[in-house]
Amino acid sequence: MELCLPLTTGARLLLADREQARDPQRMAALIDSAGTALVQATPVTLRMLLDCGWRPGAGLDILSGGEKLHTELAVRLADGGARVWDLYGPTETTVWSTTSRLDPRGRPEDWQLRGNTRLVLLDARGEPVAEGAVGEICIGGTGLGWGYHGRPAQSAAAFVPDPFADRPGARLYRTGDLARRRSDGSLEILGRADHQVKIRGHRIEPGEIESALLALGHIRAVVVRAVQHPDGDQRLAAYLVMKEAAAAAAHDELRAALLATLPDYMVPEAFVTLEALPRTPNGKVDRRALPPVADWGAVGGSTGAPPRTDRERAVAAVWEDVLGIREIGVDHDFFQLGGHSLLATRVSVRLRSALGIDVPVRALFEHPTVAALATALPGYPTVASAASAPVLGARRRTRRPVADARP
Repeated sequence: MELCLPLTTGARLLLADREQARDPQRMAALIDSAGTALVQATPVTLRMLLDCGWRPGAGLDILSGGEKLHTELAVRLADGGARVWDLYGPTETTVWSTTSRLDPRGRPEDWQLRGNTRLVLLDARGEPVAEGAVGEICIGGTGLGWGYHGRPAQSAAAFVPDPFADRPGARLYRTGDLARRRSDGSLEILGRADHQVKIRGHRIEPGEIESALLALGHIRAVVVRAVQHPDGDQRLAAYLVMKEAAAAAAHDELRAALLATLPDYMVPEAFVTLEALPRTPNGKVDRRALPPVADWGAVGGSTGAPPRTDRERAVAAVWEDVLGIREIGVDHDFFQLGGHSLLATRVSVRLRSALGIDVPVRALFEHPTVAALATALPGYPTVASAASAPVLGARRRTRRPVADARP
């Protein structure tokens, strides 16, 4: 498509060589010197071009595809007057299935389903979802591929019968992408279904967290994924590339900023700063090449004043054990350190066992710092037998299997 379509419409095709493709400054110079009218690239490549100083001007059309185009990046691309297009479509449907021209604020103003293309959003049961609900994108039409050569099982799983078609033998391709339909009929693509994660019972789309981090203004690029914590749980980690003039933000500051717009279960518990995100040969982010989280135990900012009294030391020790981090200061906020309601329950039980004080879970919400909670402890009643309270630490304990009583 990228080779034949320009040539069949009278355009001149310019291909960057390997060195130009790797070097954003060389690529930007090639675009500007050739009088280019149209640039097609992935969001990662477009961000790389902007970060090296490239400024697309009026008269240039920018086609972005291959990954989700974040609003922040679309606004930057359109800042000089360029027209920005967000393209969607997998190879299995002959690439483009929808096109969306964006306004200067990054919002769709001309969304189109391409000719001879059928698109539906289906739930896990294969039923169409309501407007505004999230569903998997399934595509049919004359552009649909026949399947994967030599892989019949994979073809049967991905290319399924179309129960809504009015002609026999019609099929749909299950893209694995999630989206929802806006009120104007356009499609908001949210990300891959296999990137969706479940944390503490909540289904989370990492793209929403990535957008919130980019909106802070001092982060150039970000990927959020679920990784395994040493205690065996899946927890969120954010991989950050900072803007050149920005210093790496303290982790507790990032958490505090995210808590202003996101629920606590969507705030990453680890932040890893990288010089650049790893990429695949075709320019997409290589999530498999992201490094492991080296240290879950770092507070991420100034440790602050250390505990000064026996009560403060007891509270800090319990927090460190439950949260799995070190050197908690008296002014650190439990929730900004990655705490949440389930961990607050563990803290309450541990304090009850350690101090013989009946500390309710709500105490963590009312007094979220070590100093505040330690000061409030005398106001809570003592328990009859501190030794009888169970001990719930940060480590996952082996449990015997239980029967599932759900129907």
